[in-house]
Amino acid sequence: MLSVDRSRIIHRRLIDAVLTERPSLVTCVAPAGYGKSVFAAELSSQYPSSVECAFDSGDPAGFAHAVIRALIDEDPEREADLKRGLEDRSGDPDRGIEFAVSAWGATTRPAAAVVFERIDVLEPAARPALKACLGTLAARSIVIACSRASIGDVVPARIPPGAVVALTERDMRLTLEETRAMVGADVDEETLGRIDAVALGWPLALEVLNRGRRRDRLERLLTDPYDFEFGALHSYVTDQILDPLPADDLDLLHTLCLAGPCTPAELAELMPPEKPHPLQRLRELPLVRIEENRASVHPVLCAVLAMDHLERRRAVARRACDIILARGAAPVRAARIALAGGDAAHAADVLEASISAVADPHHGAAEIVEMFDPDTLMRHPSLWNATMIYRLFAMRTEVWQREARAVWSTLTPQSPVDTIVGVATNVLSVHAECGEWREFARFNELVEQRYREAGYSDHPLVKLGAALTAAWIKVQRMEDFDLTALMREIAPLLSVEYVHALVLCHVVAAVHAARGKRTAQRSALDEALIRARRCSVPSVLAMCLQESAITAWLADESALFAAHVEELEALVEAVPALRGGAAHFLDCARGRGALAREGGEKPPTRALSWLIAAGTTRSSGERRAFLDEALRTADGCGYSRARILTRLAMAAALPGVGTRWEEAQQIAAAVDAPFFQRFFESGIGAERLEPFLSRFRFEEAPEDRVVVRVLEGLVEVEGKVLRFSPKELALIAMLSLHGGPIDGDTLCEELWPESPLESAAKSLRVYVTRVRKKVRDGSCIEVDKGRYRAANYVRTDLDRIHVFMRTIPARPSQNDISVALQRYDAMLAGPPAFLVDLPAFATLNAHVNELLDLTEEWLRQARARSSLTDRARIDLALNQDAS
Repeated sequence: MLSVDRSRIIHRRLIDAVLTERPSLVTCVAPAGYGKSVFAAELSSQYPSSVECAFDSGDPAGFAHAVIRALIDEDPEREADLKRGLEDRSGDPDRGIEFAVSAWGATTRPAAAVVFERIDVLEPAARPALKACLGTLAARSIVIACSRASIGDVVPARIPPGAVVALTERDMRLTLEETRAMVGADVDEETLGRIDAVALGWPLALEVLNRGRRRDRLERLLTDPYDFEFGALHSYVTDQILDPLPADDLDLLHTLCLAGPCTPAELAELMPPEKPHPLQRLRELPLVRIEENRASVHPVLCAVLAMDHLERRRAVARRACDIILARGAAPVRAARIALAGGDAAHAADVLEASISAVADPHHGAAEIVEMFDPDTLMRHPSLWNATMIYRLFAMRTEVWQREARAVWSTLTPQSPVDTIVGVATNVLSVHAECGEWREFARFNELVEQRYREAGYSDHPLVKLGAALTAAWIKVQRMEDFDLTALMREIAPLLSVEYVHALVLCHVVAAVHAARGKRTAQRSALDEALIRARRCSVPSVLAMCLQESAITAWLADESALFAAHVEELEALVEAVPALRGGAAHFLDCARGRGALAREGGEKPPTRALSWLIAAGTTRSSGERRAFLDEALRTADGCGYSRARILTRLAMAAALPGVGTRWEEAQQIAAAVDAPFFQRFFESGIGAERLEPFLSRFRFEEAPEDRVVVRVLEGLVEVEGKVLRFSPKELALIAMLSLHGGPIDGDTLCEELWPESPLESAAKSLRVYVTRVRKKVRDGSCIEVDKGRYRAANYVRTDLDRIHVFMRTIPARPSQNDISVALQRYDAMLAGPPAFLVDLPAFATLNAHVNELLDLTEEWLRQARARSSLTDRARIDLALNQDAS
């Protein structure tokens, strides 16, 4: 509960306001935890004398005893008469109440202020007696009545309205300035606003947030109302707020939680027409905020409703969903309500019944798709098919294949033709992406059989799908074909903006690339980006940006490549669901190939991303490892373009290794790719490909000139170990581990979480200068438009371990094993505590453990190929870990 000193600060505003009004009766109705008792005590202390009447029990006898005790406190000389009078009537509660009311009005030494506490416990039989007391102030200056529930039935009608001040929960809420006084002046304005939005002026919630802040858990509490720190409030909310509410009020709260912040008019649209307009009732309900005509429920109250009233919430959601549909409103909104109510199956039914709404991205379909679990989508084939465009970018190929096959197995000849065609196209596409041409042919036969059985062989949509699939296969194989004829044939599909964007990106631009026409290719990609930005489907824009960036890099258009990469980074930051499909490419594009992890990107994209990583690194070991990864991936998916380019890169980078040039010629001849045929045959192609090839021909640069030894808390500059302060090390470690640019505000929040933003920004500038001076290179930390990035030559010891594990030979030498064991021991010791304890490094231990597992697995495999001495060393290290 609130401390007395802070409560006095908090209630000063109300005290002054009430004293200005000079009322004879003040009613204070609010749930527990709003400081009603402290407020009443403060207000009564402003008068010459005061007394408190607190009801411990609500029956008539309890009422009479409480009033008599208060009257004795008011005038001790009456004690004997009052006690005797009450004892004489102890056998008759009604007479006891009559005596108490009479004694209340017969006082000769009235206190100036009287406080009635816990009025909400009074039973119906005792409440008229309180009403009689309030109607007879008997020369008392003011009466203050405090309750957790409404007391309108005990306020006498004959008291003039001007003589009554009625305070509710909204009056007792903390203002922003009072919240600042509770939290402390060291909190910056943005954090204070977020705290105020979550606390909603509720002192109990603010105390929980303050406690979490002292434990470095504030960020979690501000984003997760289900956090265990709020657990103490859950039972209170149930007992003190929800249980006393009638069913209609509970339904109203449920509906507002499901709808999210909205106007009362919007809320009324979700309620049955026979229900009264909710505005007036919202003003009376606790923990409901109405600002700028938008209502919202306290997040903790929403959490309790979601956890403890699941069936009622689901029923309310189903009713609101049906009301929306009955009014002909947007089905996406109805589905969102059903999902918020925990009824994913009903939400899927709603969307599948109005499948066109999902295909129209302007209705927020992309956002709602993220709320479904895959199993629910797969049980609704038409919905699964329509939502794949939103999910495909970040979906792993094996998941795509598994889902597509599973959904196909549920289809029947009676299934909608667009669903059959769409699911079949997904299965065929994933086989093509993986280079599984035999499986592709087998499944294509099954598809044609299904079309014949359903009588769809001549259906226009079937022909459109077949034409687009055939074109895509030719693109994969770098075969040339008539683009004009294709675009004419699939014209009906191009009326959908995002389909047009994808066709331009993955078909038209690819054909121009195969012809060696970069200008036409770039024009097609530029148009694809325009359409992708216009269609409002984030996944489509991400696909087009990624492909445009790759082609720009291959064409040695550095500025364009950087612009596309930066836009893709910003898009992924705004739409985290895209991260799985972009993280690998972005790592490779930003010179962080050693940290790249395979995600949802498709195999051809992954192969070309490895190629970019190989052309970006200045380390020969990394370059060889990345080229090997590119070759393995390209050959695995059979993507001709990547297979040729990878071999050309290897021939340029490693001229003494194998016959990669000849292999590239053979692949180009097999697929009859015009551009590469001209390159190999005309003798002038070397000039056209020289910018690309030159990326892989360079002198070995000094490897990792600056190494942040995260595991030891040190920094190594050109072989010399320097000691950095904990904050200096945290700054350069955070930048080098992240790889990409980090916004300055993010750095401030992560490294100086307790400081105001302005103060943290000054500290950031100071520490950037310090790090640059110690490294003796002003470019080690790059700053551009408020974003900070570690230079490419700044690496970490974890990067070195990644590279070592990728490049270590199949039959390791004794030195290889020594290096592996040395790094294994360092990882077992783990990073220094001052790093791990910072929010920015919350995942560092997990990262180290992942490397540790990889190293341990390698050591176990290396043991079988090692000498007796090395086996003993490996056994000693592994047993040490086990112990």
